[in-house]
Amino acid sequence: MATKQKKTYESLLVPVKSSNISAIGYDELINNLYIKFKKTGKVYCYNSVPPALHEQLMKAESKGKFLNANIVAAKFSYEVIE
Repeated sequence: MATKQKKTYESLLVPVKSSNISAIGYDELINNLYIKFKKTGKVYCYNSVPPALHEQLMKAESKGKFLNANIVAAKFSYEVIE
């Protein structure tokens, strides 16, 4: 992983209240959604996520349930970047 990419996504991460997600970031230029999980500390990058889904995720009462139902279930491509 390039250092530049790491700095980019880390600067986008915002802490959230969730039982299993510690932070969420979104890159509006390339529509990448970054999710950092509490249990593992791993960061997943979901590609081509529409801005509206990111906004709904941030407003969701249960961010984990929203992520699973609307992003994971929709089979957005992803990679583990950390």
